Amino acid sequence: MQSFSKNAIFLLALLTSVAMWAQTAPKIICVNPLPNGTVEINWVAQPNVGTVCVGTSQPFSQYSLYVSSSPTGTPSTLLTTIGSAADGSYIDNVSNPTAGTLYYYMTTSCGTIVSGNSLIVDTQPPVPPVITSVTVTDDTSVQISWATSVSPETNAYIIYRADDNGSFIPIDTIIASSSLGEFYLDTNAQPALQAEAYKIAGLDGCSPNPGPTSPAHQSIYLDLSSDPCNASISLDWTAYEGWANVQQYEIADLTNPGNIIQIGNLPGNTTDFTYTLPAGQSTACFRVRAVSGNAHTSQSNTLCVTVEANKGPSYMYMTNATVTNTNEVTVTWDIDTDGKIKKLNVLRGINDSSTIDHLTQYFFMDPPTATMEFVDNSGNTGRDVYVYQLEHIDSCGLKSYSSIVKTINLEASDQFNLTNLVNWTPFYITYGIVESYTLYRALADGTSPVAIATITPTDTLKYTDAGVELQDLESGGFCYYVGATYTLDLPNAEPQTLVSRSNVVCVSQAPRIFVPNAFLPNGVNNVFKPVFLNPQGDNYSMKILNRWGEIVFTTTDIDEGWDGETKGKLAPQDTYAYYITMKTNDGYLLERKGTVTLIR
Repeated sequence: MQSFSKNAIFLLALLTSVAMWAQTAPKIICVNPLPNGTVEINWVAQPNVGTVCVGTSQPFSQYSLYVSSSPTGTPSTLLTTIGSAADGSYIDNVSNPTAGTLYYYMTTSCGTIVSGNSLIVDTQPPVPPVITSVTVTDDTSVQISWATSVSPETNAYIIYRADDNGSFIPIDTIIASSSLGEFYLDTNAQPALQAEAYKIAGLDGCSPNPGPTSPAHQSIYLDLSSDPCNASISLDWTAYEGWANVQQYEIADLTNPGNIIQIGNLPGNTTDFTYTLPAGQSTACFRVRAVSGNAHTSQSNTLCVTVEANKGPSYMYMTNATVTNTNEVTVTWDIDTDGKIKKLNVLRGINDSSTIDHLTQYFFMDPPTATMEFVDNSGNTGRDVYVYQLEHIDSCGLKSYSSIVKTINLEASDQFNLTNLVNWTPFYITYGIVESYTLYRALADGTSPVAIATITPTDTLKYTDAGVELQDLESGGFCYYVGATYTLDLPNAEPQTLVSRSNVVCVSQAPRIFVPNAFLPNGVNNVFKPVFLNPQGDNYSMKILNRWGEIVFTTTDIDEGWDGETKGKLAPQDTYAYYITMKTNDGYLLERKGTVTLIR
């Protein structure tokens, strides 16, 4: 037990002493068994009254001290009388305190007037007071309230608080001051961090040792967690400890101090509650109050929380999708990096957005950059138009989508008249306007491309290239691509001019065979052989047959013609049949059958 100095004991007795009228019984300060088997009784002595008792005309006669083995004081034995009003103590060496509890009381006699009995004080330490509540007054203080000790000798109370190990340590001593109850405000508590537990012991005016401590009472500690995805708050609190039972817990919404709302009355065995925020509200403050069966209350600490889901990017804008290599598309976009980017997926569709589907997850740098780039090399740019879009999935699983962008697919074909037809699909991007399409052409042998035409978006997106010249055919053909120049006017940025390129298509003029229908061996056209346009192939063969089906000439040399002779002699003027074949580089078999007239 905590010990106190003699000066402290004297101060307690002095502060708790009251002016006593002589016709009233003295106030017994303490009854303490001593180690030698005697009992010391101390009381508040009467002031120096002179010849008469204060307030009367009767002279002071004596104090009478009684002892009993009954807590009611009946029956009792007159232990002694004290004739001096200034005396304030007596040693009882007659009674035996080891045989059981002894109970003492006193009276005062003034002349013929005898006061009533004083309050009975026993040889036991002061009975601990009954704690009525431990409540948090704010997030830094706890108020302990208790009923006055039933032991009349109680002059002070020692307040104990549990430490982190659960041991109760005295934190203060206060003077008993009210018969209606007592309270103490612990300003060194930490109710915002933990539940605080307290005990109280009584202390009489003489003994340095306090009496036994009361049962512990523990405050309510409120904690919470939030679920931003469901806009809900889970409240958990420690049960109030110390009462025989908790009748109920009341949950109060303190978000608006001027309008505190009670949002839940829960049974006393409940220590959790889930609250769903009203639509449009993201901040809330809470306090829990326990109510005992006899209407005592205790409130918890107050907690406030702001519940907001991890906001994803507020915008995702596609800025380009351009073919950068064979079967390779580079896609770029701008994204809000102020929002929490959780999971980003690239979606791709073929030809239109109705076919759009998951392509891949995009792994961005940490921290993310406002402009991102993705290279898609899993498609066929020569065959398909691709539509791209982003999908963001936030921490709650909610999905949001970007604007879209659509690539250009270009085709080119030989028109078999020394022209090539080039046509392409329109470029599309949300927030973008195409200003023009520029068509580029290069020889298939790798020379640098040059612009050959500019087409407005209102025109038909095709072009006939009539610049195919015979002398250029030896290069292997021509390659084309188109670039769409567009203005991108995003809501969060200044307009910018960008270009998206199509795929590259190379086309060559197909080989052709032109066969004359007559020749004059002695004239200008004196050799019969076909004329080839863009010859590409091998396995060449030409056979000339007479009307009887006999072969009069045959060759596999593309440069060799028939001079009108057969077996070293001039063939007669007549109509002859020919059969010409040649296999092109791509495996196609060219055939020509017909007749030619030999003129003499």
